[in-house]
Amino acid sequence: MYFSNNQTTQCEQDFKILLQAALKHDTWALKVFDAWGKPLPSSLLKGNLYWVGNYDECLQSMYLPNNKTFLSQPFDTQHCTIAPKTSALIPTPTLSLILGICVPSSCNRQAVVSLIHTLFKKSNITEDNVVCSNDPPNGQKSLTHGAIATIVILSILGLLVLIGTVIDLILMSRDDNMLSHMNGYTHFINTETSEQASIKSSRYSLQTLMK
Repeated sequence: MYFSNNQTTQCEQDFKILLQAALKHDTWALKVFDAWGKPLPSSLLKGNLYWVGNYDECLQSMYLPNNKTFLSQPFDTQHCTIAPKTSALIPTPTLSLILGICVPSSCNRQAVVSLIHTLFKKSNITEDNVVCSNDPPNGQKSLTHGAIATIVILSILGLLVLIGTVIDLILMSRDDNMLSHMNGYTHFINTETSEQASIKSSRYSLQTLMK
């Protein structure tokens, strides 16, 4: 058992799978542990104890550029931050570690506390010191049903407007062609009428001269 509880929980089962996969050097498990806060960040001698880890790496699936797919893992993960609880009466200690870890989403705060007690032998950590989150990185939340319905309706309206515009253009083009044909026919009739009038005038002139 990796936790203080005697009863096996889903969190314990998932964490056991994670440890076994890491020992086998499975990429997805190494990615989860790689998202943990590291003990040797920069400026350690200057008091940098913010080992928050990598939130995005913890929650996002690992992309494999070779086959252009995302690496699957048997369970979702969440990022938890362990920090000392501060208040107006109890200020933050000068040297206080803030640690970020990546654990299965099935683990609640009490399970995370038990994990910290087991791994780091820290018995003074409580649930008040733990903050966990599995919100999508960079605020990328999935769309609500209302937003999806609005997008669909607007898309349909836009499609109808586009279809109406195309139909109007086709009708206008037909009207222009018909008008052009009518103008050509009228011009032809007028030309023919003028020629006939000219012929009649010539005949009349000849008849007049012959008299």
